[in-house]
Amino acid sequence: MFVKSRMTTKVISLSPDQSVPDAQGLFKLHNLKHLPVVENGKVIGVVSRVEVAKASPSTASTLDARELTYLLSKVKVRDIMIKNLYTVSPDMLLEEAATIMRSHRVSFLPVVEDDDRLVGVITESNVLDAFIDILGFTDRGTRLTIEVKDTGHGILSVVAGVFATCGTTIRSIALYRLPDDHAAMVFGTELEDTTELEMALAAAGYPVTYKLKNA
Repeated sequence: MFVKSRMTTKVISLSPDQSVPDAQGLFKLHNLKHLPVVENGKVIGVVSRVEVAKASPSTASTLDARELTYLLSKVKVRDIMIKNLYTVSPDMLLEEAATIMRSHRVSFLPVVEDDDRLVGVITESNVLDAFIDILGFTDRGTRLTIEVKDTGHGILSVVAGVFATCGTTIRSIALYRLPDDHAAMVFGTELEDTTELEMALAAAGYPVTYKLKNA
């Protein structure tokens, strides 16, 4: 799955010459945590609620509302934005974007073309939604988990054959590595009653260790 299939394309952005109150208003209006800063169509930085909060006077300040508004209006987005930002391309694999997020502890990535032109953004929510969809977690049916010693030696073909013999298809597959060279394999199927399938898997040497139904 590529970034372009999951990125948000309707992006709210800021210009570097907008003020801190402008950023505050957009964060509140659109319930956002991050905003890309764009100049001439190109991404030059990112501003988060954290930077805005740091730039705002403390609530313990003795300044009145008019003085606070005046001071904040003088602080521009370019003064508080993060300039050394991480970006991804729309043709990058979603797993790569997720790895960048994890490695650099960021939850927001601008998506840019080769000329740094902003075409979208990827957030942690986008990645989590994709993860849920890929695993078929919300699909109607049943997810069956088996534990295997080694995922080689044709295990997948054997299990697929069992599914075929029972007249059902495999909608999704997930593999989770376990200690001691073991792995949990999770198979999604449209069946609600998996009794026959479970018996067939057990007979083939792969008993079901966990079952989850989605009505």
